[in-house]
Amino acid sequence: TPELYEGVFGRLKIPTEIRRHLCIPEAAVERIGQLRFVDVVGQGGRLERRYIQTGRRGMESKIEVLSGLKAGERVLLRKTD
Repeated sequence: TPELYEGVFGRLKIPTEIRRHLCIPEAAVERIGQLRFVDVVGQGGRLERRYIQTGRRGMESKIEVLSGLKAGERVLLRKTD
């Protein structure tokens, strides 16, 4: 780790608001061009492909979902290399 010295400039970002948002694993998202899709597991185990709008990327390989998915819905995870 680099040493800290007197007079060194730095930036610190401190979140000033708390907001609730829906995040899913990035492994659940399929990208086709600039579009993002997920496969939602419905009743009887049927899969429904759904377009979603994504927002910020979070920690631990998660991505924020702005629209197209509701909390509690199950999504199919894709195998990653």
